[in-house]
Amino acid sequence: MTTKIITSPKEAAELLLSGGLVAFATETVYGLGAVMQNEQAVKNIFLAKGRPNDNPLILHIPTFNDILPLINPTDKQLELLKKLYSAFCPAPLTFILPKSDLVPKYITGGRETVAVRVPKNDLTLEFLKLVGEPVPAPSANISGTPSPTKAEHVYNDLNGKIDAILDGGQCEAGLESTIVDLTVSPAQILRHGAITIEMIRELIPDIGIYKGEEIAKAPGMKYRHYAPKAELIKLAPEQKPEAGEDIVCISRNKYEGVTNLFSGYTDSEFAHNLYNLFRKADELNAKKIYIETPDSETGIAKGIITRINKAIESSSEVIIVSRKREDISKFVKDKIMGKVLLAKMGSEIVGVLEYLENDLEIEVLNIIVREDKRKRGIGKELINALPNKKRLLEVRESNKIAQEFYKKLGFIENGQREKYYDNKEDAKLMEKENINNG
Repeated sequence: MTTKIITSPKEAAELLLSGGLVAFATETVYGLGAVMQNEQAVKNIFLAKGRPNDNPLILHIPTFNDILPLINPTDKQLELLKKLYSAFCPAPLTFILPKSDLVPKYITGGRETVAVRVPKNDLTLEFLKLVGEPVPAPSANISGTPSPTKAEHVYNDLNGKIDAILDGGQCEAGLESTIVDLTVSPAQILRHGAITIEMIRELIPDIGIYKGEEIAKAPGMKYRHYAPKAELIKLAPEQKPEAGEDIVCISRNKYEGVTNLFSGYTDSEFAHNLYNLFRKADELNAKKIYIETPDSETGIAKGIITRINKAIESSSEVIIVSRKREDISKFVKDKIMGKVLLAKMGSEIVGVLEYLENDLEIEVLNIIVREDKRKRGIGKELINALPNKKRLLEVRESNKIAQEFYKKLGFIENGQREKYYDNKEDAKLMEKENINNG
């Protein structure tokens, strides 16, 4: 399949209603949509992106009245929704509310809450009206990479994986929508964006900021996000970036000996340009990106800073171990998109990688099993440290290579161990070896 780039909202709506996947421009970033009640099409969104299916999706609708059948709010929650909607919407603003029975749990990642928004983009609104159903849509990129703000970004990531891209030019805001959780009291901001906390406080003076560690209610809170391939480093005040042909600096200033990418004269321009600059640095094959953050943490600058911080954190989500540095180094450089670090830990080489798609994950496990057959016990701390441990455990149930990996590490719980072995004799042998090993 070759992905088409189109400009007709009618054609895009027809493709979506026929079960296809269509990326579409919004005022924030490009979204990847399907029809809400088409479960297979929604599953295809996760497959195309390599996105964990417990990550909730935002429902896009064209009017306020389209929100009401999707939610089951209290009187207080509905009052707050109306107040914020009247002041800002259509806007880059998403609301979290209790879901109605109309919303399937495969949209919400199993949660009883739903994320809804009405975009501020004429092309998007026309498209949504033609579809006539809620459109669940995450950003239209490979999961974990910088969000797409141009049709070409989507095409570079998803060509051959989706049916079409509704081209609306470069997105105006450039950052994902602000997310407000109205299910808690006082209401909380879960993600910062162009509708700033200062703007919301004028209407809800006691609005809070989410700082907890519980299960994520909204996109961008749990998994790797926003990160370019190169190492991302904040440029401290008075600091100069190291010089080099493969060094990029994103800044309002110019530095010698590096490739300078201009961030913008204002914070709004910086937000508009941020992901495009990350992708530009990747195109330049940068090994390091130095970035100057905004001077303040108010207004849209807060959204910029949180995206930069998340991108920096995202460089170390999955750890793998190999006895042969050259093997794992070549593998990750050739096949893993994103930041890669190799560090020596005792006699072992530890690679720190980004979020892995399923097929790459299996290949990594295969390398570990092949190259580290004589080593036991290294895996328990390793696996326990994985943020996506649950997904890895799901993989072991359906893939023999992954099963062997977990068997070798002795990570499978005693009560479940036999379930994942080829036969009971293997299980008994492994049990004995685990006892002997400590």
